[in-house]
This record gives sequence, structure tokens and C-alpha cells, in this order.
Amino acid sequence: MNILFGNSAIDIQVFDTYFVIATSHVFFALSFFFAIYALLYFLTPSLLRKKLNFVLSQVHFWVTFFCIIVLLFPLIFIGLNGVPRRYYSYDTHTSYIESSFSIIFFILVFSQLVFLVNVFYTMMKGASSQDDLETID
Repeated sequence: MNILFGNSAIDIQVFDTYFVIATSHVFFALSFFFAIYALLYFLTPSLLRKKLNFVLSQVHFWVTFFCIIVLLFPLIFIGLNGVPRRYYSYDTHTSYIESSFSIIFFILVFSQLVFLVNVFYTMMKGASSQDDLETID
């Protein structure tokens, strides 16, 4: 999965911890989801023939980016400390981190709603982009 886990000394230490979850999700979240958002931001003006709101687009991107980073990077350090995954309940020393994850997740969901509002706003009242677009035909 990760070139880091090819080293057996590290793999044995962090195999069943949050470190594995964090490194794989940082890679997949930042590559897969932002590639999809890049495609949507590229194709939406072509499909709707209207420009997306620039301010809402910036808000969506930066809030999503920082929420993913803030959500997943503490998992790397928790995993390096040896906190195992797949447990029903954990010690109380990580409870404040887990509760902050819930808050950050709701902010992340809100930023996705900003993207949907941006698309619907563009469909209803967006500025025309006929001059800026080259036809795909």
C-alpha cells in the first residue's frame, strides 16, 4: 500500500494502528477527491454555460483542504504513539481528539454544501461564460 510499509521494522510497529489509516486516507482523499473536484470545476462552466462564483469556489477548496489536513494528520501522530484501531472504546487521553474530529467532519460536510450552493447559484443566476469558452464540438 505504501512504500513506507515495505520496511518491516516500521510495518511491525505501526501495522494495526491509526498510522496506516491516516497515511492511506491522506493519499486517497487529497488525490482522488481533489481530482474529482478539479474535473467538476473544469466541466461545470462548459456544461452550464455559466461561470461558477469565484469566492464560493475558493471557500469550498480551502475549507475542504484544511479540514482534510486537520482531520487526518493527528491520526498519524496517534498511530505513531501506538493507539490501535478496531477497538470499541479507547483510553480517555484521546477523547478530546475524537470529539474534535466530529466537529471538523461537520465543517467538512458544510464545505461540500458550499459547493452545491455554488452550482445551484450558478444555474440560477450565474454570469454567462460564452465569451470565455471554446466549444467542445
